[in-house]
Amino acid sequence: MSRQTWQARVARMLDRIEAVPSAQELQPTHADALHKLRLWQLERLRLCYKDLERVPRYRLATLFFVNELYAPKDRTVRYRSLRRILPMMNRVLPDRALEALSIALELQALSDELDVGLAQTLLDQGVDVAALTQAQYAQAYRLSERLADRHYQLKLLKLCGEELDRVVRLPLVIFALGIARQPAKLAGLTDLHEFLESGCKSFAAMRGADDFLRIITDREREALARIEEGSTEPFEAHCVPPRA
Repeated sequence: MSRQTWQARVARMLDRIEAVPSAQELQPTHADALHKLRLWQLERLRLCYKDLERVPRYRLATLFFVNELYAPKDRTVRYRSLRRILPMMNRVLPDRALEALSIALELQALSDELDVGLAQTLLDQGVDVAALTQAQYAQAYRLSERLADRHYQLKLLKLCGEELDRVVRLPLVIFALGIARQPAKLAGLTDLHEFLESGCKSFAAMRGADDFLRIITDREREALARIEEGSTEPFEAHCVPPRA
């Protein structure tokens, strides 16, 4: 794609993220179910990738992957900050960085949409999300009829990781982020800067992300395949959060 196409795609993905209803815009029961669902998913990922977190080479990237994708946090300020400085980023970022950013934003938008829909499906089934089981989770996956989007989500995850791995190899990227820390703070962009710096540093520390991305995508594809096959226990025993 051309540079102009990537710039337009970043703007579209920001629009798409903002179009996903926030917790404040959802009905209280839906917002509560969404929060509990994200906590369950977060704990599932933490348990499933605890082994990678113990490997020094992968520790930072594992924490970034788990906490940024599924942690139930309000990212409104971050994305408003990103939109605010988007014209400047379009001027100074290399093409590869714009590409990585657009993929990361699409992944976030799709993940948010899927979470909101899955929480509603669980509510429609009368599930107590506070005591969610993997059988109920798998059933809701199937009933939501978004399995094709789940496969695309994994594709985006891999693409995002691959692009970020390429970006951190560009000359002076990490150095430039370090220099920008104080100006970002003065401009009220601390959250956005910390997100960008954390992601770049975590991937740079691996000195190559191929094995890390392969492990994650293989495990998630296997779990998704088991869900599609109708399994009531799609996750390994050590990956299942304890019931409340």
